[in-house]
This record gives sequence, structure tokens and C-alpha cells, in this order.
Amino acid sequence: MPLIGGIDAVVLEQGRGQVWELKTAKKKYAADQLDFDLQPTAYAKAARVLGYQDVGLKFLVTTKGSKPDVQVEQLTRHRADEDELVEIAFGVHRSVAAGVDHPVRGWWCRSCQFASRCR
Repeated sequence: MPLIGGIDAVVLEQGRGQVWELKTAKKKYAADQLDFDLQPTAYAKAARVLGYQDVGLKFLVTTKGSKPDVQVEQLTRHRADEDELVEIAFGVHRSVAAGVDHPVRGWWCRSCQFASRCR
């Protein structure tokens, strides 16, 4: 099952490949939003498949509020995150085919009594 997307930019910074994701948002991304976002995980996996080993992940979020700003975040993803992404993708596919819901992780996971079972 293909996972189709587009990387905004691959940039060489100090000899290391960096995947840049350019975003616009009403406000800055919260730590949980950055931690649980699956998009950078997919990009890290894709970059490795494309031959970029040990790639960095950088989110550049331009806010559109009354005081515009640019939030620059260096993200870290590991193989366990990639494994989770694959599990979620297949789980979503199976759930949609069966007509049921799938887990969606986010800030609410911090206080959920079932959070450890989702991981």
C-alpha cells in the first residue's frame, strides 16, 4: 500500500541532509503537536529510502496572527516512530475497510488512562 506525499525541501546544512517542512498556522505549534505529528516521521522514512542517511527534520511554521512569527523546530524521529507509523497506516487501512474508527494520538494522550496501550 503506497503512502503518497511530497517533501517541501531537502537541504544540506553543514554536510548533513535536512528535510524541511514549511507550514502556516494561526499560532505556534505546541510540543505535543510536534511530538505526535506523523508527517515528519513519514518524511524521515522516505528520506532514508531515497538514500539520505541520518537525515535531520526541521519544521518551519509561519504564524499568521497579529504578530507574525516563524517557529523553527528541529525534530527527532527514531525507528520505533517509523514502526508506529507503519502500524497506524495499516491499522487505519484495516479500520476503514471494516467500517470502524482508528486511534488518533495527540495532546489528550497525556492524561488518558489507556495511553500506554496505544504505544
